[in-house]
Amino acid sequence: MSLIDHWTVPITSSNVHGSVKKRGLTGNGEITIYFGQGDEAEERFRNFFNVVPGVDERGRATYTFSDQDVFYFSKQGLINYLYSVQFEYNYQIMGQYNEVSFLSWKEKLETIKNEQQEEVIFPPRCVINPTNTQGRRLYLKSSAGRTGSFIRIMRIPLAEITEVTVNKYEENSSVYRFEFIFKLKMDLDIENPKNNAGDTDATFNDSLSEIGIGQNLIVYGAPGTGKSHYLNGEFPENRRRVTFHPEYTYQDFVGNYKPVPVYRQGGTGQINDNNGERFSKGEPLIDYRFVPGPFTLALSEALQHEDKMYTLIIEELNRANAPAVFGDLFQLLDREDDGNSTYSVTNVEIANYLRSIEGIQKDQNDNEISIPFNLNIVATMNSADQGVFVMDSAFKRRWNFEYRPIDIQNAGHKNELIPYGRQYVKWGEFIGKINETLSDNNIRINEDKHVGPYFIKPADLEDKSDEQKQEIIASKLLIYLWDDVVRHKRTYFFENPTTFSDLVVRYKDGELVFKCEFLMVLEQEENNDPNNSDISSDTDDRLTMENDSPEELSTGIDNSNDE
Repeated sequence: MSLIDHWTVPITSSNVHGSVKKRGLTGNGEITIYFGQGDEAEERFRNFFNVVPGVDERGRATYTFSDQDVFYFSKQGLINYLYSVQFEYNYQIMGQYNEVSFLSWKEKLETIKNEQQEEVIFPPRCVINPTNTQGRRLYLKSSAGRTGSFIRIMRIPLAEITEVTVNKYEENSSVYRFEFIFKLKMDLDIENPKNNAGDTDATFNDSLSEIGIGQNLIVYGAPGTGKSHYLNGEFPENRRRVTFHPEYTYQDFVGNYKPVPVYRQGGTGQINDNNGERFSKGEPLIDYRFVPGPFTLALSEALQHEDKMYTLIIEELNRANAPAVFGDLFQLLDREDDGNSTYSVTNVEIANYLRSIEGIQKDQNDNEISIPFNLNIVATMNSADQGVFVMDSAFKRRWNFEYRPIDIQNAGHKNELIPYGRQYVKWGEFIGKINETLSDNNIRINEDKHVGPYFIKPADLEDKSDEQKQEIIASKLLIYLWDDVVRHKRTYFFENPTTFSDLVVRYKDGELVFKCEFLMVLEQEENNDPNNSDISSDTDDRLTMENDSPEELSTGIDNSNDE
């Protein structure tokens, strides 16, 4: 079998699965691969795929493929592509995608690795758009419909930064094999993502905002107090968000050198790469380029547009070693009254990147950087989280702190009814009494470990059955209280605590498991009146909480009593 031809075309947002579209880029077309428009493209399509003119079941013009030819993605080729875009799935340097994350990358990689065959074969079908002034548009899709392997594979390539190369192999004089290989675009502009065709960086909103003075702000409070929601309201425009975690580093935050494929012209012509593909773009080499992190990207945006305020939001600041993540940028957090950094630091990599951005004026010999007046750096943190890093006083004094209190009265879902003890308790009453008991002299749990009203979101309680609500309470709230809050004081908080599994079972069976005095509601229908906030009952009972079912909570939970 010999390679006789190849054809490379871009993967665009218009024709991929919605999960891998760039945010802000639309396109409601079918999941296809676009091969061009006009007479020249149509002639190449005919010759490349050896197709013959025909009509489909609706009488529309199409091309018919040979039943003997094989169309496929190689398992190893898909694995190679996923590893090449792992950084983009994780950090989304080139832009934001609809449903892309490191978790989704791992799931897709595992799915491909579990493929039984080395070739994922699909039946091809040609789609031709009606004639217009530029000629007909040609698309290739699967004839297997929405359930075939083609649709599943097209959830993998990231739109706008990926291209697909189709290698045409001759098996014999009448049978051909067409291998589809995803790759990052060879001309991808990593240093300036906005130069990529069709790129839309939806992380920032270009609408004008009132210019103020940049600040360093940490918003803190108990879990469920709406810290992130509050920041969204305070900084609604031109914001970029990053989440710290224990493995987060300076290189992740600022930027790092990453391998980039480049090609040297000349040489022997036809060359095989590690996928077995032959091409004539030149000799393949590996170059290393600086790929900016979220701090550098936010800094460049602020310097480009001094008439707008930009905000870098850091979620879970203290889940990483924040002083180490900031590194030499630590000194930039000192600000003058006008919002500009008091000091600057030398950082050649960031300075070189800023010089490459159109609209930023920076002298060739100036390698100093500082935070401008129009860049906010704001963060959320919860000191109650277990396993967090302690921030030293030198780092903390460079920030303003704002406490988010537990505000139950203004929570929109405070009157949602929670099943407890074969009756009901309003959500606001439920967590209010829990927090009150946690403050009892025998327990004395700090407020940062109390429960905010949004610890469980409205959508998790509204229009849910009693069984669904019990499952939510068990799987989110009870495990938090059992493992993180009263681990060493369970006998003061729960009625007859033995194991976590037993607690869950007794809660779901309608037992009173908390040492809390609740104002009970007899009938769930009484919640229909939104103004009825003072429903009373002849029964004041005490409450205990628990988490998921025993089968689901067999891993990572301390089931022992504290006694």
